[in-house]
Amino acid sequence: MVGWGLRVAAGLAGLVGGGMTVAFVESLNAVWHPMPAGLDPAQTDAFAAWAATLPVSALATVVVAWFLGGVVSAGVSMAIVRAQTAGPAWALCAVFSLATLMNLAAFPHPAWMWVVGLAAFPAGSALGIAGVRRAVAASAVARDRPAPGSR
Repeated sequence: MVGWGLRVAAGLAGLVGGGMTVAFVESLNAVWHPMPAGLDPAQTDAFAAWAATLPVSALATVVVAWFLGGVVSAGVSMAIVRAQTAGPAWALCAVFSLATLMNLAAFPHPAWMWVVGLAAFPAGSALGIAGVRRAVAASAVARDRPAPGSR
C-alpha cells in the first residue's frame, strides 16, 4: 500500500521531471528556429503570424517534447511509488494534457497538431507506466533467482 505522502512526492517529482523535459526539448526550437529580433511573444497577433511561418519540424519538435514529457513524468512518478499505483502518473497526464490544450487554444495551430498533440501526453504516459512496471517486474524476477554459480 502506498501512502499519500509518497503519492504526493511522486506527483511533484514527476511534475518537475516532465516539465523540465518539455522545457529542454522545446528550447531546441529556440536554437533551430530563433524568433526574429524585436518580436515580443506577448503580442499574440505578431507571435501567431511568425509561428505560422515555422516549418513542420518545429511543430513536430513540440509534439515530441510533449510525448517525452509524458514518458518522463509517468516514469519518475511510477518509480517513486515502485509501480504499486499509476494514480500519480495519470494525474500528471491530466495536468499536462490540460496545459497542452491551453497551449493549443492560445493561438492557431494546424489541425494535425491538435490531434497528435492531445494524444502525445497520454501515449507518453502509458509508455512510461508500462516501462517502469516492466522494469519492476524484471527486478523482482531477478531477485528471486539464485546467483549464477551458487548451486
